[in-house]
Amino acid sequence: MSESTPAPARKESPRGTILAVTLGMLLCAVMIASTSSVGKRAMARWQVEDTLAPAITLPELRTGAPVSTQDHLGKVVVLDFWATWCPPCVKQMPIIERLATDPSLAGDLTVLSINTDEHTPERPKLVQGFLTRRELTMTTLLDDGRASQAYRVFSIPTLVVLDRQGKVSALIHGLHSEQELRAAIAEAMK
Repeated sequence: MSESTPAPARKESPRGTILAVTLGMLLCAVMIASTSSVGKRAMARWQVEDTLAPAITLPELRTGAPVSTQDHLGKVVVLDFWATWCPPCVKQMPIIERLATDPSLAGDLTVLSINTDEHTPERPKLVQGFLTRRELTMTTLLDDGRASQAYRVFSIPTLVVLDRQGKVSALIHGLHSEQELRAAIAEAMK
């Protein structure tokens, strides 16, 4: 029998270790910045805030009629990008409904709920059933991907708040409280 000798231990270079640690720290900093509320706002502003909102026209779920963001110039518009399979979206839907039906905002605010579920023939029935079970009545549009792409929606829920002039006032990723959303709307109304 022959005895095998253990392989010599591999020696890491100090430069490689320093580089790995530096890259790890940089990655952590980016992750923290992009998940903090300040970091999210900063990243969102970098993407689309204070720019003229892309005009989109999508079919309304219940009627099939085209609805355009341009139809609502002069009002603050909230675009709520969501999907039926998204738990944070489902949790936030009652807040969006309250905003959409708040009589104190009725003349100044339009809420357009934009469903991003997979574009299939069954989708309208699926989304309508979802809304009916939850007693949600907001105007719901069916995105074919163009609106999500135009507004750089990379996660859901995402809310885009447009000011009265049609500029992006806020881009809000993730689940937020009613108070936070009302504050974003109030800022857009200034």
